Amino acid sequence: MARTQRVDDGLGTPLVAEEGGPAVEAEGLRVTYNGRGTPVHAVRGIDLQIGPGELVGLVGESGCGKSSVAMALLGLLPRETASVSGSLRVAGRRVLGASEAQLRDVRWQRAALVPQSAMNALSPVLRVGEQIVDVIRAHERISKPKALARAVESLRRVGLEARHGASYPHELSGGMRQRAVIAMATALHPDLLVMDEPTTALDVVTQQLVLDQVQALSADLGFAVLLITHDLPLLLGWAQRIVVMYAGSIVESGPATELAAHPQHPYTEMLLRSFPPLTGPRRELAVIPGQPWDLREEADQCLFADRCPSVMDACRTHAPRLTAHGQRSVACFLRDPQS
Repeated sequence: MARTQRVDDGLGTPLVAEEGGPAVEAEGLRVTYNGRGTPVHAVRGIDLQIGPGELVGLVGESGCGKSSVAMALLGLLPRETASVSGSLRVAGRRVLGASEAQLRDVRWQRAALVPQSAMNALSPVLRVGEQIVDVIRAHERISKPKALARAVESLRRVGLEARHGASYPHELSGGMRQRAVIAMATALHPDLLVMDEPTTALDVVTQQLVLDQVQALSADLGFAVLLITHDLPLLLGWAQRIVVMYAGSIVESGPATELAAHPQHPYTEMLLRSFPPLTGPRRELAVIPGQPWDLREEADQCLFADRCPSVMDACRTHAPRLTAHGQRSVACFLRDPQS
């Protein structure tokens, strides 16, 4: 049964945050970067829901808005240069418009981030165990010895030994550093773990070991995972559901096995064909022609139209809506002429 907790929404009105509800509830989420020039529309009104304990992959080309979604989930986008709108809740907590005190309650305790480069995420002058202790004591009233014991427990959960807590980041291998960051991110048992390209700098064997460890942790601790990557094959055997982004919009989503076997959007199909198959006969890899849509441009059309081999007249006149078809959703006139 879901539990509820009363929290202050910062506007003088108590609101009820549901424990055990969705890890992520986003509706009409938009992210626009307001620099000195033309605004950049990085995320264009997406809807995204992640259930408790669900493993979700967010995939797309570089620059499609994946990392902007990750930063928005944790309230990490700079308010001076980024405008974020829509509705966004993480583990029942409102993120958009929340005060710094409320965001402090969300970060680490409700949602934690595993960034792309573990070496840059860890302080080079502090031992790994000290850094995990600092995270724990910043959010809980706990003695240093007890926090250290918790840190050692977190390291062991990701396959590291207690002695690794006494190491500096440069003394660990790339895979060990990545595990240490995961240990830090899960030390407070968050409801959501956001992983932004966490395996980019790792070899394929270590990549799989790290992802297997995260999957086991999710099953053990019950947190949901949003894994952000441009490597679609990496997700196929790991994620339960895959969400495909293009030019700031979601163009397709669905169970990983179904999406791999029967992609519904031309972009998803071309992404799948652009990677070599692990089994079966050799085939020529597909190349997606042209360039991604310029995110500075607004347009009432399908943003993939200029690169799509199946483009139709309707694609040039208005944009297709993301339409549900059972467990699948797709934004394409080929699948839903009325969209």
